[in-house]
Parts: sequence; C-alpha cells; structure tokens
Amino acid sequence: MLNVLDEHAVTRLDQLIVLERQCISAYPRIIMFENGGDNMAEEDFESNRLPDSVDTQMQEFYKNMYSAELNLDLVVEEIRGLRDSDDPAKRDLFACIVHGLFDEFTCFGDYPDDPLATTAVLFGGLISRQVISGVTLRVGLGMILEAVRDYNINDAMYKFGLQALMNMQDVLEAWPSYCADLAAIPGLHNTEVHSRLLEILSGHDAQDSLGADPNGTNGLPDGIGLSNGDIDEYLTPNIQFKSIHAEPPAFHEEPDESIQEKVIFFFNNVSEQNLTNKVKELQQALSERDRQWFAFILVEQRAKLEPNLQQLYLDVLKLLGDKPLWADVLRETYASVQKLLNSEATMQSPTERKNLKSLATWLGSLTIARDKPIKHKYIAFKELLIEGHESERSLVVIPFVCNVLIQAKRSVVFKPPNPWTVDILSLLLELYKFTELKLNQKFEIEVLCKELNQTLNSIEPSTEIRSRPLQEEEISGAIMPEGLDGFDDLALNGISRGVRNARFSPTAIASTLPDFSRELRFPPSSGSPATQARLREIVQSAVQRAIMEIIAPVVERSVTIATIATNNLIHKDFAREENEDRIRKAAQQMVKQLSGSLALVTCKEPLRMSMNNYIRMEQTDLPENPIPEGAVLMCVNDNLDIACEIVLKQAEDRALPEMEAHIEAELATRRQHRQDHPNEQYIGPAFNGWSRFIPDPYKIAAGGLNQEQMAIYLDFARQSRGSTSHAQTPSNDSGRQLPDVLQEAFAAVPNLPTPADLPAVPHHTSQHHPAGRMLPPPLPSAGPVAQTNGYYDRRLVQESVPELLEHVLDLARDRPETSLKELDEKGPM
Repeated sequence: MLNVLDEHAVTRLDQLIVLERQCISAYPRIIMFENGGDNMAEEDFESNRLPDSVDTQMQEFYKNMYSAELNLDLVVEEIRGLRDSDDPAKRDLFACIVHGLFDEFTCFGDYPDDPLATTAVLFGGLISRQVISGVTLRVGLGMILEAVRDYNINDAMYKFGLQALMNMQDVLEAWPSYCADLAAIPGLHNTEVHSRLLEILSGHDAQDSLGADPNGTNGLPDGIGLSNGDIDEYLTPNIQFKSIHAEPPAFHEEPDESIQEKVIFFFNNVSEQNLTNKVKELQQALSERDRQWFAFILVEQRAKLEPNLQQLYLDVLKLLGDKPLWADVLRETYASVQKLLNSEATMQSPTERKNLKSLATWLGSLTIARDKPIKHKYIAFKELLIEGHESERSLVVIPFVCNVLIQAKRSVVFKPPNPWTVDILSLLLELYKFTELKLNQKFEIEVLCKELNQTLNSIEPSTEIRSRPLQEEEISGAIMPEGLDGFDDLALNGISRGVRNARFSPTAIASTLPDFSRELRFPPSSGSPATQARLREIVQSAVQRAIMEIIAPVVERSVTIATIATNNLIHKDFAREENEDRIRKAAQQMVKQLSGSLALVTCKEPLRMSMNNYIRMEQTDLPENPIPEGAVLMCVNDNLDIACEIVLKQAEDRALPEMEAHIEAELATRRQHRQDHPNEQYIGPAFNGWSRFIPDPYKIAAGGLNQEQMAIYLDFARQSRGSTSHAQTPSNDSGRQLPDVLQEAFAAVPNLPTPADLPAVPHHTSQHHPAGRMLPPPLPSAGPVAQTNGYYDRRLVQESVPELLEHVLDLARDRPETSLKELDEKGPM
C-alpha cells in the first residue's frame, strides 16, 4: 500500500513521510519486507508484532554498543548480516534494531553527548552502507532533514543530524534534490557538510541533469522506489517564502554555567527601577565571545515569548551600547522570523502565530521605530504578501506585515506619506477589498490603518493582485472536477470553435451525416426553372454550412457534460449494484437523453442565425429578384427542426461509446469482486455508511436499486423533450405548481418528509393516488402526437413503441407472477 502511495503521491508529500513513519512504528515487520524480505509472505508470521524475546535481544545489543568501545563499522556490518540472514529470528532482530532506533528519534535531544555521537554515526552508517532501503530509507533521510532544519544549531537534535550527515557524505550525491533542500538550511552554512553539498550541486548543474540513472533509482543498488528517481518527491519541505532571506547566525558555544545563571538571574530580576545597576552587572558577566549566545537568548527566549517586556529589553540594548550586539540581535530576529514563516506548524498553531506577531513587533521596534530601514534583501514585504496570497498563507503573512508596519507610528521617516509605507498599505487594501480574507486578517489591516491615522478610503488600493495572470493549475483546476480524465481541455462556459478531440472533429462527424436534402422545404418561387434550381442550392448549402459550422463543438460539449454528470450519478447511485446490465442500461438511457437535450438547446439559436445569414449572403447571386424577408424567415423556421434533429442524433450516438468507456472501470470492479468474493455482496467505494439511515424509498438497499428507483433511470429517456419547434407557444403547465409537475414526472418516488423536518400538513398532489401502494411511472400520453411546422414528429412515434415494450419486459422480469391470471388489476403490470 505504501508503495502505491509512493508512486502516485504528487502533493502534501511531507504528510506521506509522516504516514510511512507511523506505519513503521506500528508495523515493525515493514522494515523486513523493505530490506531483503520481499520473498516472505505475511502468512509466515503470527502477527506484525515482534516477539518479546527479540525485543530483549535488541536492548542487549544497544547496551553492549553504548557501554563497550566497539568499532561502529563492525556494528553496521553485523546489522547487515542480520538483515541478509536466512534465519527468521535474526531478521526479526534486524527489524527490531532499526525499529528501536527510529522510535528513539524524538528522544535524541535528551541524550548525553557521547551516546548522541554514537547514535548519529550508527544512523549515518546504516544509510551510507545501504543497509536500509525503500520506505525505511525515506523515513531515515526525513528524520535527518527534520533534525537539521527544525532545530537550532545549539540543540542536541541539530548536532545529531549534522553528525549523521558527516558520516554519509559519500552517498549524498545520489540525491541531488535532497542536497538542495539541505543546502538551503541556514544552520548548515559554514559547515563541512555545506561545502560538500555545494560541490555536489555545482557538479550536477554542470551536467545539465540531476544525475538520475536510466532506471530512476539514483544509483542506489536497492533503489528508493521513486517514480522519477528524485528523492525530492518525498522530502519536499514546507513552502519556503522566496521574499525573506536571513543571514545564518554565526556558530557559538554556550558559556560556562555560572555565566548562564547570571544572565538568567538578570532577566528574571531586571525592571525599569533597577535597570541601570543590573545592566552594569550584566556587562561585567558577559564577554565578547558570549555576545552571539546572548543575542540568541534575548530573541528566542525573551522578546518572542514576552511581548510586554520588549521595550525593557530595548532599553537594555541601548544601555549596553554595543553596536555589534545590535547587529547580532537583528540577525537572530530575521532568522527566527524566517523559521516561523516557513514552518507548517505556524499555520496550525495559534501559539506559534502569536510568537510570530511578537517577533514582528520586535523587528519593527529594532528597525522602523528607530528610523532604520528593513532592507529589501532581507524581507521584500510586497512580494511576501503576494506569495502569502497565492500560497494561501495569508493567515500568517498579513498579521506579520501589519505588526511590523504599525511601528511606523513611532517613526519620523516611515510615517505616511512615506512612499514605501504607502505602497505596502496600498497592497494590503487591495487584499482587504478584492480578496476573500478572514475577519481576523481584515481586523489586522483596520488596526494598522487606525494606528497610522489612515482610513480605508484614504489610500487607493493597488492592482498588483488583480493584474497578475492566473496560475496554470488554477485555470485547469477550475474547469473540470477531479478524476475525469479526458475532459481537462473542455471549456464549459461557452461553445469553443476549436475541437480538441479527434473523435469529435468536423471531418469525423461529416462522414456520418445522413443525406437530408429530400427533407428540406424551400420557399415558393415563381421564377424560371434556373432560378428555382439556384434557390434550392442556396437553401441546401445554407443548412449544410450552418450544421457543419456548429455541430463539432456542440456535440463535443454536450457529450462531455452529459458523460460527466451520468458517470457521477451512476458511481453514487449504483454503489451496491452487482448487475452489470442494469448499470449499463441506466447509464446509456441517461447519457443519451442528457446529451441530446443539451445539444438541442445549445444549437438551436446558432443554427437559426447561421442559416439566415447564409441565405441572405448567397441570394444576391439569384438572376431575378431576391427572396422576400418573410419567405427567408419562413424557410429558416421550416428547416430549423431538421438541422436540430441532425445535431441531436449525432450527440446521442456519440454519447453511448463515451459512456461505455467511462463505466468500464465500474463494471470491471464488479467482475473482479465476483471472481474474488463470489459469496459476498458488492459495496462500492462511493457507498456511505450513513446512507443506511435514509428512509425508504430513497435508501439504497443491499443488492442495488429496487424497481421504483431503477424506473427513474429507465423512464428518464422517455421524458419528452417537448416540441423542437421554434414557435413560441404557451406552456401547458402554466398556472400549475412545480411539485405537481415533478410528482407526475416521477410518481415512482413518493413525497416523504425528511427525518429532520416533519411537515405539519400532509402534502397533497393534484392527482388522487390509491393508498397503500407505490404508483408505477406514468406511461407516455396517448393524446395526439406532437406536430411541428405542420408535420408529425415521426421520431417520437417510432421510438414510443419499442420503449413501451421494453418497459413492460423490465417490469415482467422482477414480478413473481407466472401467468396473466395471477396479475393484479391494480398492480404496475
């Protein structure tokens, strides 16, 4: 299952790594299957849980490794031997050793220095010597990336990750995208590993490729199971803002414990009253080499977490009077801001967002409030707002920007009408007025304007957001629902003159058009035989050109929409249906009626206009007087239904094979189910367990749709489209209520109240229904056949007889009676 996800995952791959990690934690034997145990079957084991005896051996193994001065290269080779052993007990021990190492990952931060270094060397050795592979390898690489990316350089977790990387430098070249992710981490700058990463990346850039081998396994013998040979698919970090760049802080060592205690005591006891004396004590305790560490403590543990005391901490910096310390504090602030903005946890955690706002206020106080600029190379505010909007991270970006800018109220230089400030305000107001922001984000903008003595109408909104072109994925994603392959190039908002599918091309359709010249009706003419012959040519050419002009895009659009709608309905309503013939029949009936009806309403007016225009254009060639205006309109009206009928028939005929192709997967699933589970009822993935609580007759029962529910699909194609005539005739349903019309069309489904809202007055329809039984669907009216333009609609007459016979056969199949004598006079038969 993990390998299937592995091959098809394209988004949120960070969550896939988390899932794989959880699976390994819950099912340790995955490690065995992924590392040399593919030939073993699950039946070889009683459970996925490892025996207690193996766990005891694992603990003894690590106890010996940490207590004795063993050569870790030999330890790694010993683990490899356990992996390759034919003894199931030894393979269990291998899985338990790796599983225990991964399970301890979250506790590495509490390890003493020596055991931590030993663990890091072992971790890197398992990867560099290719002892682990597949899912296990991806999880291990993800842990190292997390350790160096999400922890400060002074944390034990960071030291673990750095040490592990140093022990696997020789194999990093196999994963160039992984190297790019590592190289972008500020904490790795100025390290030996970072130099190696840059060397690898520069070598790959010169080769004009990422170094993937033809098999897509990046050179590893076991392979990582990647679809395109790129580890980046699985180790893609959270979205990184390109508009913020922080210089990496210089590496520093922690001072002696006595100095740390004095600094902590200072922060816990300093106040405005004793500020001067306490600062003097602090100056005596700190040396120049402790400055970077002090800046880190001030930003990360004080200013970020204690926003109410930020002014006090600014006063401390002023009294210290150390310009390099100001620079170090600002650099630490940029680094902390970058880390929070790029962290996915900030989007999920209100606490982290509060810390980011505190840092924004602190940054504004260090810079804008002191009339010092925030350089564009560190933070480009407008680009940051645009990135946040496009990546749907405005939740963290807008409060950050507003809380930085709000410090301009204390500035002489950056108060409005400062162009830099007004430019950012203009973009904020565009987001406020022309995008869908949450209330708290709008509130941040309102507070900012109020603090700067501006109103929402005093500054003109920019056009930066509105003038940006839509991203490609937004355009394609807005066209068609997911999972409907083959229709991603269809424009649903109108008739496109271009046909993108060869099966709907004008050439393909023209070859199947019938000869309709004998059915055309021509305007009367009293001219010579030559004039009459030319008139017939004009009318025939106008009708043919009008049809060919519109038929391809109309048919493609109609068939596509009808197929999508029918496919979704079949997938949902037939989730428990096992009979393939019923599914195919229902789908064909619905798609045929939908496509034909849509083609009819879409083509009528374009055909009318085109026919009218072509006749007017060509009648100038007549040797005698042109056709009167009234005669042209009558000729167009008389032949409009013939042209519409041709388009309608093409849509219906081409919808059936399209529908068959789309439901083939549904049918194949049922065939496979019957083969694998002949004694079990089929339940499709679209079936929702809550639907069991829906009252009859709307509930989908076991075995599929009942007779009345199926009748909705079978009768759908029998619903008359009405007259295709162009004439505007008064509706027969005028003055009637919509529920009555619907009740007549779908009498098989009674009007039942929902469980949530019981009506006070029972519903009464305009017809009297016998109590105690469900009415069959209404038969087509036996009244006069519809006439259009003075001619009978022969198509309705021809179709009604076989459809009625088919309906009777459907009813007979599901009835228990065996002879006519047994039939109930009041029953549906």
